[in-house]
Amino acid sequence: MQYGLLPEAANQFNPDALPIGISKTAVATPVKGWPAGDYAGLTCAACHEGEWDYKGKHVRIDGGAGNRLDILAYIHALDDALQETLSDSAKFDRLAARLGAASSDAEDKLRKRFERDADRVHHYRTRTAVSATPWGPGRLDAIALILNRLLADLPDIPQNWSTPNAPPKPPFLWNAPHGLWTQWRVAQQDPIYRNLGETMGVYMPIDLTSKSPTEGLFQSNALFSISNGLKTSWIVWRHQVGRKMCLARSTARRPRLVKPYLFPFAPVATTRGLTRGANLTSMASASSW
Repeated sequence: MQYGLLPEAANQFNPDALPIGISKTAVATPVKGWPAGDYAGLTCAACHEGEWDYKGKHVRIDGGAGNRLDILAYIHALDDALQETLSDSAKFDRLAARLGAASSDAEDKLRKRFERDADRVHHYRTRTAVSATPWGPGRLDAIALILNRLLADLPDIPQNWSTPNAPPKPPFLWNAPHGLWTQWRVAQQDPIYRNLGETMGVYMPIDLTSKSPTEGLFQSNALFSISNGLKTSWIVWRHQVGRKMCLARSTARRPRLVKPYLFPFAPVATTRGLTRGANLTSMASASSW
């Protein structure tokens, strides 16, 4: 595909034929700024799924580096498309018709939601992901982009923004047996909060601006399952400028706080009882703009 995402044919799990790395999810309960409804967004696989072309055949590498993806070009193109659709009434009318927004009230609601989503994408392009150099395929300043959204965009603290200018190197797949889990690295000691951090970084709805939990602070659609008896976990994140800590709360285990390692502002809580190879239902499917 044009921006390096891997195509995938429609099937029972992907009826919309979305490319690898893009998923659709339903937000059942509104989160501040995100009304209930269907959303599409990036998943872990956008950057951690590879493919070789060998003698006319495509060889998928699950967990491999997505070295074809040009994420910045994709975001720029998405922003251009959204802005053009808002400014061109004919394009917006075609979109409304395809989505079944037939009445004037339905079309008005669609426009309001579309404007909110377009504003987020435009902010991401013009602020969050601003870099002095073009990126190109295979470059992904993932940690800076994730932390910019978590520490600057979501809590509305622009002073926490930093220039994304340090591309990380995804771990080699053949080293996975030597780690605690496939995407292990010393900066992140638990697959739960690694997936949580990634999902929040790629646009999961979460409220970090309300004044208190009773007003919606920490509300999100981050819900996932673990097959070893830990049925559900909700991650609650208290944020405070200069000092951030996380509290993990589950229905089956008490939380155990661990050191934040290289990221003093990253989530630092993990949960006891996870076994190596636990079957996680990826929270990446809960991501959305």
